[in-house]
Amino acid sequence: MSFLGVSEKYFTKYCSNGRICFWSYAALVEPVASRDLYVFDCSLFNYARDEYKDYPELRVLLSFKTNTHLNNIWFTSQLGYAKLPEVTSCNSSDIEACLSNSLKTLESLIEEASRQVKFFSKREALRFILPRPPDYATARGRYHGLLIRKSILSEIASNMGFSNGVLNSRVKTIYVLYSVDYSKWDFTALICDKQTKLNAHKKIIDKNKLLSVLKEFSR
Repeated sequence: MSFLGVSEKYFTKYCSNGRICFWSYAALVEPVASRDLYVFDCSLFNYARDEYKDYPELRVLLSFKTNTHLNNIWFTSQLGYAKLPEVTSCNSSDIEACLSNSLKTLESLIEEASRQVKFFSKREALRFILPRPPDYATARGRYHGLLIRKSILSEIASNMGFSNGVLNSRVKTIYVLYSVDYSKWDFTALICDKQTKLNAHKKIIDKNKLLSVLKEFSR
């Protein structure tokens, strides 16, 4: 397995003084139609907070676009840092299936939410006599929230080269070095001579779940 290289200048800043570095299993995704390079999560989703565990697009939310290109990367060794276990095949077929199933599941949830909204809308004729039940506002909020989530997922999937159920991208399974600040719970991905701050990870990753695994490695 390949470990993405990291510039020496980052180790002191991101892997000490209240920060810990660890390797996470992922895939480099390079769409054939562009030189953009993405990291697709294949491990961190396993440490998501309970409120996010059922999100069909969870792995996509933990994926990100890098600010480098494939011809600018190099590889290294594990360098003594903890390595999260491999929990998926993390190849092209796995990523393609993940994107396809995520979109299909969201579409199904949207259809269900739409039926609920229509059910409550049937009482529209009585709106001047009876107040709308609280469930009506909840159903509408959930419906529009799901539409936004599907729109975001569709855009990300398209940018990664996913079209008509097929991932038109080059995929390489690798390990990426992440830095996390203990106190602020800020995540940064360290890729060669670039670093990427990861805002979604701070919200999604459960601190106790991840740290318990990393502490096992340090024993």
